[in-house]
Amino acid sequence: MVLPSCIEPFVPETAKYDNSLAIEALLTNDSDLPPMVKIEGNIPLKTSEDDSYTSQGNPVDGAEVFIICDDGNEYQLTNVSPGIYEAVDPIFIGEEGKSYKIIIYSDGEIYESGFEKLVASPEIDSISYKTDERKITDDGITVKGYNFQVSTHDDLTGPSYYRWILDATYYYYLSYEADFIYNPPFGRQPYDNSDLKECWATKNIPGIFIAGTEGLAINSIVENPLHFESQYGDELTARYRLHVRQLKITSECYYFWKDMDKIINQTGGLYETQPFRLMGNIICSSDPSSNVTGIFEVAGVSEEVRYFDKPDEFPVTGYNCTLIEVGTEENPWIAIDAGTIIIYEEKDNRYFTSDALCFDCTLRGGTTERPPFWEF
Repeated sequence: MVLPSCIEPFVPETAKYDNSLAIEALLTNDSDLPPMVKIEGNIPLKTSEDDSYTSQGNPVDGAEVFIICDDGNEYQLTNVSPGIYEAVDPIFIGEEGKSYKIIIYSDGEIYESGFEKLVASPEIDSISYKTDERKITDDGITVKGYNFQVSTHDDLTGPSYYRWILDATYYYYLSYEADFIYNPPFGRQPYDNSDLKECWATKNIPGIFIAGTEGLAINSIVENPLHFESQYGDELTARYRLHVRQLKITSECYYFWKDMDKIINQTGGLYETQPFRLMGNIICSSDPSSNVTGIFEVAGVSEEVRYFDKPDEFPVTGYNCTLIEVGTEENPWIAIDAGTIIIYEEKDNRYFTSDALCFDCTLRGGTTERPPFWEF
């Protein structure tokens, strides 16, 4: 017997959160990481009666943001872009040993933290990698690559907590040298792409990278995993520079980011990890019952750079450039678009072309200007 049935969506009451404010604030002693505050209005998981969902936030503009030092100095941050506030004083950075708090006035409410002390970060011991293989499809297809790691230790007693901020710069180059550009009605004109064959590209590495030594016998972090770079893409084709900033944070900040990581990356289903409210160190002092998810990180910073050459452990494949012969019966000149780049093979008197990205490295996101910090 077959009975008709239907499936109706079920929305648990735990998913019906009220609108709340999300605040992410950072103050360090690194002049390359200026004080920054990001304010957004959270949208509840259930946004309408038709059970539509969203994870997008609403940038909050027009707030008054101040960082207060325990020496009495006060620093104002200004609204530089939607939801983003930066220091009015461009030379303001945190100082080791001093304590700071944040106060935000927004929509008639006051949000603030307690005083947080800036503690120096120990040096990074090493940046390393291990060859790794990751599944990228459900049917078992895998890719190889480098899984980067960081090690550090602290001579101070008691547990230490860290967060790492990463960026990478990589050098890549093109294999094909152009001879002509096709510009009808003038036909093939000489073309030189030698100035567009070498590029450098820089990217910020997304992700939450944290670790703590609580419960360990020694105050040391050994080969904590960072990010993964695949064998496919321009990143590992020639030379790769990884820049790691290490922030020494409080246990409160550590557990905030740990919970954030669970919500973003580790929830496997509705009944594996229930939605829960993130607890930070920022409260709404004007209305303690108001929902606010906020963290004010006051952190000392150390940094390390390491270069990695093209891997020997596995093949690396950059952008796939396939040559297509032109000027043939199947692909006559009349069918070639204006501006097409041409390679001439003099030996056999044949002409070829490929994607524009194979003749101009800047089209793949890089720049031909060598960064001042770059080392070969």
